[in-house]
Amino acid sequence: VTVTGKAEAGSKVAIKDAAGTTLGNATAAADGTFTVTLDPAQTNGQTLSVVSTDTAGNASDPASVTAKDTTAPVEPSGIQLSDDGKTISGKGEVGSTVTVTDASGKALGTGTVGA
Repeated sequence: VTVTGKAEAGSKVAIKDAAGTTLGNATAAADGTFTVTLDPAQTNGQTLSVVSTDTAGNASDPASVTAKDTTAPVEPSGIQLSDDGKTISGKGEVGSTVTVTDASGKALGTGTVGA
């Protein structure tokens, strides 16, 4: 919901998403601190850029911040068990970890969803 940091006192701070859409703005306080409220909130590991522009119009190089991923992935789909009963395949959120368990909850295997 918020991004905090330090910039040149009095500078305008803008937070943008990967597409360049501005998600929030603030002015750095006299001590250089700023807090920007994002709209919409970023909760899926998005990379955001932070740029400050001083009163003379000079813009900083962008700094990056990555939003925490707090959204659970959707359940895996297209699950198939190989004929020999040793391999399970299917689809899921890229980069997520899939754990296969038995009826008692014991982990039988794990894997990472590829691209």
